[in-house]
Amino acid sequence: MATAMRSDRLGGPGIAFGAMPLGRGPVDVASWEIRGALQRGLQRRVLRTHRRRCLEAIDGCLNRLEELHLKGAQIARRDGCRKVVASLAAEVGEQPPEAVQTARTSYDLHSALLNWQSAVLDAIVPRRRERFPDLNLELDEWPRPRRRHRRHRALETQQASA
Repeated sequence: MATAMRSDRLGGPGIAFGAMPLGRGPVDVASWEIRGALQRGLQRRVLRTHRRRCLEAIDGCLNRLEELHLKGAQIARRDGCRKVVASLAAEVGEQPPEAVQTARTSYDLHSALLNWQSAVLDAIVPRRRERFPDLNLELDEWPRPRRRHRRHRALETQQASA
């Protein structure tokens, strides 16, 4: 006879998946199926909540970086990016992708965070790219913004010499 774990409280250890119920009557089988469905539902809910928290943390970090860039400032050193990534990892509760961890500037970090955000959104909404075909036009690697002041200085030099 197969064995199974029993629990009287909802959300406890419950019945192990794949184990047969102790009784073989239809009520026991139905009870076993219901408990399994409740456990799977709880696991899905916990996973969705974690993904939403991750998405909110990434979005908050992106907003802070965008505000920094709007002020004309940037994080130009790898140590500064590491501090931002460490605080984000602590908030999310997991290690970010390698591209996020190895970002050297705030522009690289912004690009890597956009890619990570897109991956988390794809995990939350599985058929997102089928529903919205224009998302397939997104770049896998977001380009870094070009520095305008170098070009501007080159134009000033050309105009001054003319």
